[in-house]
Amino acid sequence: MNCDDVLKFGRYRRLIRLYLAGLLVCIAGDAFAHQRSYSYSYWDLERNPVRVELRVSQLELTRLPMGAAWGSELSDALATYLLRSLTLHTANARCIPVARPRLLQGRQGQARFEFYLDCGGGQPSAIVSSLFREVMPTHIHFARIIGPQWKEHVLDFDRAEWAFRSQTKASSISIGEATVLGMKHIATGYDHLVFIWVLILMAGTARGLIVVLTGFTLGHSVTLGFATLGWLHPEVRAVEALIGFSIALVATENAWLEAGRSRFVSVIAGSMLFVVVGLSLVGWGLDFPIAAGIALFAFCYWRLLGIQRVPERLRLLVAVAFGLVHGFGFAGVLAEMNLASDSGLPVLFGFNLGVEVGQLLIVTVIWPLLHLVMIHRPIVYRGITDAATLVSCSLGVFWFVTRAFV
Repeated sequence: MNCDDVLKFGRYRRLIRLYLAGLLVCIAGDAFAHQRSYSYSYWDLERNPVRVELRVSQLELTRLPMGAAWGSELSDALATYLLRSLTLHTANARCIPVARPRLLQGRQGQARFEFYLDCGGGQPSAIVSSLFREVMPTHIHFARIIGPQWKEHVLDFDRAEWAFRSQTKASSISIGEATVLGMKHIATGYDHLVFIWVLILMAGTARGLIVVLTGFTLGHSVTLGFATLGWLHPEVRAVEALIGFSIALVATENAWLEAGRSRFVSVIAGSMLFVVVGLSLVGWGLDFPIAAGIALFAFCYWRLLGIQRVPERLRLLVAVAFGLVHGFGFAGVLAEMNLASDSGLPVLFGFNLGVEVGQLLIVTVIWPLLHLVMIHRPIVYRGITDAATLVSCSLGVFWFVTRAFV
């Protein structure tokens, strides 16, 4: 074994240690993988008693102590919690539940509840939500009054009450509210933040950064619009898994380049994808066409990287491709709102603007600092990029596995 082999082995060992450390961080911080928290309610105030439909993901319910053992039956504790945390009021009193909530048939991964409220002849004037406040203060609830005079409103920790009048003109979420919502979404979407981080690491130069961010923006803007307007209906589980895969693949590319285009990194990545495809054949994890498509994409991209002397030429392509995937992830919150046709475009514009503003703020803070370290402390910069790349890859693998197989 010559000196070069010893140096390479030492570098691989350091990379493996960083990778394992990143996996431990992921396993220890399971809640880190799911921080966006939303629920939705629909109120038919023209009925007497008032009909209420609540929609929330089953994963969201596991945050609650009484929802941890979620199943096909609605427990008394969970029913009591829902009626206490989502209420309707008249000018003088709180509307009384007619009966306990009942479960409705929902799409996969979603829980739908229906209950009725008696306002005693009074006119409903306010909706109050404290859902998930105890376990997730950043939770956002979307309330919608259905009927000829529809209205929509966003409720959160700071604005728990929505006071309205039945005779007012129909209204929707404003562009300003949608912009703030988009900024909050990107700020609490840690998987999207990590992907932006690996794009920054992959860029290398200011010009490269502009290229990949432009591609990412174009990609996610397209699918965000298509999914929000109901033109495309992707499988949520596959989208979430692909977001994890996008992080893992781009971070692996960074590690591969840092390791001098080593076959070691390629073999490890290829072996993991081979296992994913094999498991899909026996019915575990993603459907076989999706798993096979992921493997084929990674193989073709890796082959193109191998023959490209300047990998930057491919980065716009991969940024656009994965931007399309992340756009479906961004669209989840808006698609569930089922926006009215005349309100959908302004809300979509505002939400996308908020995502872009949040993304730009993150890059504006991180990129100059990282660039300064690169110029003045190159050794420190190398350590930061090595650690960040391996931890990002660990997070991507963790998210991909937990979303595809759990």
